[in-house]
Amino acid sequence: MSGSLPAIVIPLQLAEKGARLRGRLPLKAMRRLAAMCRDDTERVAVDLRFERGAARDLYEMTGNLSACVRVRCQRCLEEMELELRAEPRLVLLRAGEDPAAFSPEMETLIADQPVALSDLVEDELLLALPMFTAHAAGACPGAGRAVGVPRADTARDGVRTRPKPFAVLDGLKRGDK
Repeated sequence: MSGSLPAIVIPLQLAEKGARLRGRLPLKAMRRLAAMCRDDTERVAVDLRFERGAARDLYEMTGNLSACVRVRCQRCLEEMELELRAEPRLVLLRAGEDPAAFSPEMETLIADQPVALSDLVEDELLLALPMFTAHAAGACPGAGRAVGVPRADTARDGVRTRPKPFAVLDGLKRGDK
């Protein structure tokens, strides 16, 4: 299939047919991922293949997912573009099949029940999302700038020192008011 993607799929049935899904999904259909983004009007490029694996009774889903999303840089708090890419490779199982029977490196999915395609795509993109979104090294407009409370230096004997943040607590401990 190409272009228009189905809302609901049964991955195991698609694998038995050797189907391929290509098209775009709206980011706003993926509410968890959209909540992390500054703009939910983007679209996610989907190219997924469902097929029988090397072993006759093994079914797989492989492919490529990509999206360019707007997020907040955690270093400078400015908006930035982030290219998300995922290359999922899942072994498709029937309910009751033991995932431990497969290699521990292989992710599995119980795939004989209907699932929203947007949920499946969203899960893979969330796994591809970095823990800390920030501009590339050297490209951040806020790099080297202190975030938070502005620096308040005090002069004492010609030497600049920072005020001690817990000096008030130290005074309370000694009984000073």
